[in-house]
Amino acid sequence: MAMGRPRAFDADKALDEAMEVFWRHGYDGATIAQLTKAMGINPPSLYAAFGSKEELLKAALDRYSAKRAEFMCDVLSAPTAREVAGRMLLRDKRGGTSARPARRADWCVCAGSVPPSPQRSCRCCSTW
Repeated sequence: MAMGRPRAFDADKALDEAMEVFWRHGYDGATIAQLTKAMGINPPSLYAAFGSKEELLKAALDRYSAKRAEFMCDVLSAPTAREVAGRMLLRDKRGGTSARPARRADWCVCAGSVPPSPQRSCRCCSTW
C-alpha cells in the first residue's frame, strides 16, 4: 500500500488557528478559504487531515476542551483561593489565551449542535 507524504504542518497549531476562525465567524460563516488561509494549508490538506469542515470543528473543539481542562487543573491546583483568582486574572499573560480566551464567549454546543454564527443567537447562550 502506497503511503502519502508526511504532514508538512503542525496539526495543533492549525487547529488553534481554525478555532480562531470559528470564534470570529461561527461555523456557518467560516469558509474553507478562511480556514485554510488561517491554518496555512491548502484545501486538499484540510480534507486529508480532518475529512470535512464539520470534522475540523469537532477536532478544534476537542483541542479546546483539552486545553481548557489543562488550564483549569493548573488554576485550581493553587494552594489558596487568592492564588486561584490571580491565576484566572493573569491567564492571558501566562499563555492561556487559547485555553480560556478573554472577552470571548466560550464555545456553545447545544444538544450536539455547532456554535452559532455571530449573526444568530443561541437560546442557551446570550453572550453570542
